[in-house]
Amino acid sequence: MSVEISEPTNSCYYKRVVKKNAENFYIKFKLKYEGKPSDIDILAIKSIINNAIVQLHGHSVSALTLDLMRFDKKHMEGILRVPSCGFVQVWSSLTLLNQHEGKACVCHVLQVTPHLLALAGNSREFVIPPPL
Repeated sequence: MSVEISEPTNSCYYKRVVKKNAENFYIKFKLKYEGKPSDIDILAIKSIINNAIVQLHGHSVSALTLDLMRFDKKHMEGILRVPSCGFVQVWSSLTLLNQHEGKACVCHVLQVTPHLLALAGNSREFVIPPPL
């Protein structure tokens, strides 16, 4: 549902579009894996997420189109784009993830938002640089 509002100005009209329902949600997560995570790459992360969804909700939810937009191997953090129709199922699957291929594995959901730009900055991790 979108609402269009026209505001008169001196020479033209501006149109503001407000979108009520988001098409996608973005999940920022941190993965903790038992042992050395040196063999973990993007395909392994997608496999871990897909297996977590299948274990909790079955194959019907695993047919969702999930996009792993970013993954940092050093910090084991990533951003996942999820369609809004399966957002709750994916979030719950990530939260309840406890193992993958016999190794202990935990996924912490750090932040959830319908706007990708909201993940760009985090006031909790911001460090003020010292004055020159």
